[in-house]
Amino acid sequence: RRLHELYSRKAASCPHHIAFLYEGNESDTAFGNMLALSYEKLLSLAEPLEASKLREDEILTSSLTEDPIEMVLYTSGSTGLSKGVRVKKSSILNRLQWQWYEVPYLPQEKTFVFKTALTFVDSVSEIWGPILCPTDLSDGPRTLLIVPKEITTNPQRLLTLLNKYKIGRLVLVPSLLKAILLYTGLSKENADLLNNLKIWICSGEPLAPSLALQFFRSFRTGSHVLYNFYGSTEMMGDVTYHAMKTADDIAVDNKVPIGVPLDNTAIYLLNNQLQPVPMGEVGELFAAGLNIAAGYVNGRDANRFIPNPHAVDPDFRFLYRTGDYAKLVKGTLLFEGRTDSQVKVRGHRVDLSEVEAALIKCPEVQKGIVLCHNPGEPDQQIVAFVKPEDGVEVAPYDIEQKMTSGVPKYAIPQVIIVKELPYLVNGKVDRQTLLRQYRNMKSQNGCGGTGIDLKGLNKEELTAGECLFRTISEVLGSSARGPITKDANFYSLGGNSLNSVLTISLLIEQGYAISVTDFISAQTLGDVLNRMCVTGVANHTSKSHWDKFNLEILDDRHKEDAFRIIGDSFCERADVERITACPGVREEFIVLLKSVWPYIVKHGSSIAVLDAKTKEVVGVCLLMNADDEPTEVNLNGQLRYTMEFLDYIEMPIRENVLPKGKLLHSFMLGTSQDKTSQENIEITEYMEEKVLELAKEQGYIGIFTTNSSPLTQQLAEVMNYQKLKIYQINEYVAPDGTRPFKRAPDDQLAIVSWRKT
Repeated sequence: RRLHELYSRKAASCPHHIAFLYEGNESDTAFGNMLALSYEKLLSLAEPLEASKLREDEILTSSLTEDPIEMVLYTSGSTGLSKGVRVKKSSILNRLQWQWYEVPYLPQEKTFVFKTALTFVDSVSEIWGPILCPTDLSDGPRTLLIVPKEITTNPQRLLTLLNKYKIGRLVLVPSLLKAILLYTGLSKENADLLNNLKIWICSGEPLAPSLALQFFRSFRTGSHVLYNFYGSTEMMGDVTYHAMKTADDIAVDNKVPIGVPLDNTAIYLLNNQLQPVPMGEVGELFAAGLNIAAGYVNGRDANRFIPNPHAVDPDFRFLYRTGDYAKLVKGTLLFEGRTDSQVKVRGHRVDLSEVEAALIKCPEVQKGIVLCHNPGEPDQQIVAFVKPEDGVEVAPYDIEQKMTSGVPKYAIPQVIIVKELPYLVNGKVDRQTLLRQYRNMKSQNGCGGTGIDLKGLNKEELTAGECLFRTISEVLGSSARGPITKDANFYSLGGNSLNSVLTISLLIEQGYAISVTDFISAQTLGDVLNRMCVTGVANHTSKSHWDKFNLEILDDRHKEDAFRIIGDSFCERADVERITACPGVREEFIVLLKSVWPYIVKHGSSIAVLDAKTKEVVGVCLLMNADDEPTEVNLNGQLRYTMEFLDYIEMPIRENVLPKGKLLHSFMLGTSQDKTSQENIEITEYMEEKVLELAKEQGYIGIFTTNSSPLTQQLAEVMNYQKLKIYQINEYVAPDGTRPFKRAPDDQLAIVSWRKT
């Protein structure tokens, strides 16, 4: 009997999750005892009948769909909030049939391990793989061995049990594989416990080449096979696989491949426009085919399941966006990290998985994981949680120093030593718990907890120096990597572009001015101190570095560069556009820019900034006379929500708040994507000052703009813009009644600002 009901294991340890599952599912039916027949009994009661002899009223009919939903499995995303994955009958069947063919059960396999929690997708193949697999009656029955959690976490007890029941295969995460290999390496007796275990299947986490090599060094008979499975609940657990029979099969480009697709599935490596990337280049991994789920319960995160523009076969009509990067090398797929594991630090792209790989290489580290606290925010911090080797005492600073040999300075994480790493019931590290622990640690330490050393400051510098050091201590808080001294470098202490502008803004509030360029180019805090002015309204711009740039009034010569830079800035980096990210946004931007371009160049107020040496365009600022803007632009996609939102918050300001007169509207500003954050800030500051000069020359009484990113909002404060309206983005309701930005966090704001010339 098929059960189309919500299954939930009422575990005492997670009652809040159970409540969430029932709230999110329409079914409230509980099911208990039911009649069950063995397959043999069912066969004995069955009678062979020819369909042609049956009357229409004797044929069983079903109100179910052709491919019904067999189960709903709840999985936590990066936010920690559960999402119900709607698993289809065809997905389960395809996954099992592939396993029966590719990793067949051996005649000597009689007993099989069931150790995964029922709420996780791997339990489906653990239970139903051996039970439903067609078998010759002479092979005898198959038995499931139910292994409690307390045994799976204890290698000694687990291996004893596996040996007792002659278990021939095991599905496990790499961390458990590592623990088992460490235990078996202690003695030959321990290793002998694994004589029957021939098939090892790793999934759930990336498998390191060093661990795979350790596996084959432990088993030299040639009869053991190690598999690396890749997938997620949305893909029926697994969608690609790589088989290793010897150490020669382990690595491609120093990585264990995730391999090739399962039967009846397809993998696509695509760019932001959903076009295939060239062979060997990194693209986002999308999956299609029978293993793909039918979306989430209540239509959540619909942007993860999208129409497949490359498919004709209806079984492949939807793409699942995995959120992972991969590349194809020598006919096999290599995992290249999560899209959300790649963060920008001081303008440099940092892959947290690469930082984690460098961390694990430190001899003092037994286990470690690297996460990012508040990515993209002023208090962004890369954090490494480390469990040292048993009996080893090591200071966080020592690990950070050792990592400098393999990781750039800007990517060195703040190391936190822990006794144990928390794990979910499926064996994966509980990342959300670690991030909560870090946030709690920061709040307990409070601001200003970092040591301040005023030595080396003379009497004239003491007051300003104490203000500077105290401000930096408040901004960095417990993230600071050392005492704040005159010789310290802001970025070596843990600063970044976002909190550097925040620091400047706080200094201005206390009566000390310094240009953004002077601050970010300072080698030491002593240099910062020497460049500070004791005036709250001084000219904050240092022109000593401006010989690096050339200024040109924007015209048709710059059109291609302007479209490229604005497209990159708003499609790749802008906060509001990221929230509604979907295929075609860049194309919509081109439509928008083509529509407004005549107005942009008409009055000669927009500018292009060129690198003085290379003559390449590194920044553009698009401005329009507020009294001469296009009244309507036809946009049919997601970008129309952004433009409607801007009209919604700006129109009342234009009509009721801004002074009457000639006004300049700063419409869009962008900088080259291949520049560091510090360089981009410097270019932005240069453009702002040049726009102000140009506006004065052309008789404008002021400039108004709307910013949605923390960085540009802070820059506006530093450059004396006045805040006229602050709006919480996720509260916006569009004219069609939808809330296009509802996924934005509560602290995501849009600020309309104004500056007199």
